[in-house]
Amino acid sequence: GVEELTQNTLSLGVHTSFNDNPASLEIVEHADIDALAGALQKEAKGTKFYPGLTVAFKPIYHFNVGHALWDGLYPNFVSMLQLGIQDERFIPFVLNRRDQAIKVRLKGGYDNSERAY
Repeated sequence: GVEELTQNTLSLGVHTSFNDNPASLEIVEHADIDALAGALQKEAKGTKFYPGLTVAFKPIYHFNVGHALWDGLYPNFVSMLQLGIQDERFIPFVLNRRDQAIKVRLKGGYDNSERAY
């Protein structure tokens, strides 16, 4: 039930401390489907909709393509494999911000990794 969900967290990947990078779940209940639709419309203003599966993750050092793929994408693909959805098309959603100092020193690093996703 809903109570059980409130005890869970999501892992967004590996943290720089090499532990999980947790994200808490926020549970919001709505009175009915119309209330849910209204809340989604209100929140979605200015948001572009992409149909299908979105895989959110927060890879460390994603300016380096090796870290981007191995620390970022691979664990998510293994999770998809475990769920039996490894053949589904998906949209990678990287939650990290780009470190501006690294972006200047390693021109194209972030762009190359994000293209690989």
